[in-house]
Amino acid sequence: MNMHFPTKLSFILLLMLNVAFAQSCTTVVFSDEGSLIFPLALLSAFLVALIYMLSQAVHKPEWENWCKKAGMQILVSLILISLVNLAILAGCAVSDQLVGQDMFQVSINYLNDLAYSKGFPLVYMLTDASIQNQLEAVNFKFTTNPLTGGGGLAKNAGEKTKANAQDSVINMLMPLIASLYAQGLVLKVIQTVIVPIFLPLAFVMRIFPQTRTVADYLIAICLGLALILPLTYVLNIKIAESILPASIITPEAALDPDLRLLDVASLIPQAIFLPNLTIVVTVSFIMSFSKLLVRGFEPEGLYYAS
Repeated sequence: MNMHFPTKLSFILLLMLNVAFAQSCTTVVFSDEGSLIFPLALLSAFLVALIYMLSQAVHKPEWENWCKKAGMQILVSLILISLVNLAILAGCAVSDQLVGQDMFQVSINYLNDLAYSKGFPLVYMLTDASIQNQLEAVNFKFTTNPLTGGGGLAKNAGEKTKANAQDSVINMLMPLIASLYAQGLVLKVIQTVIVPIFLPLAFVMRIFPQTRTVADYLIAICLGLALILPLTYVLNIKIAESILPASIITPEAALDPDLRLLDVASLIPQAIFLPNLTIVVTVSFIMSFSKLLVRGFEPEGLYYAS
């Protein structure tokens, strides 16, 4: 039986805590947003050490065994923190290499550019053109007395058909813009809450056997949303750059200056097709990584036998 287990554990935690904060200017999970992880781990270690000392005082072997298991899980959690940090740093390096920016920020800027720089201006232009065309379509010149049921000539009657086509394009544009806006909003929420809140919570939950499996799933979800999801958007940007909008629609429709279908087509990949690919990749990673965590960090073998 190792009587100095809590002391060694506390020393290791304090050492890693100092290293983490010393590197906070260059890391992601150990930055200000993730700085709650190690204080919470240190607090958990203190509680474990306190329970261990109580077990020695009141001679409770079951408490002592629990403390050994919980202490080892704290160490495992710290190792996982380091691995998650390295994984996110690797993702940031890939993003910087491909697009030269942070993967969350470049993804949000890309979606905002599509929605606000392309989508909404198209809606405003088409709406204005549609109203003008409808006004021109009602321009009717009577050639006989209208009081006696006379007839006349609508010189711009064809403008009504053009206005209907523009209204159809507007109706198609609005769901595309809504999709782009929703994607940007989801990325902002993930960037705000995943690393600062849910990731520290998941690592603390790993200490307790009753919540360890849930914590492993939560860690997988956090890593999938904080790394894989924004990284797929970086790849989507590169994919979208290689897709010519003219290849989505016919050349005749693309050249129509009244409908601007070429500009509309440039929104379709990121609004419809690429998000589905992102969801599939992210969900597949979360499912696979959660199974790895649950099966690879079973309690047996992770602590010393008494």
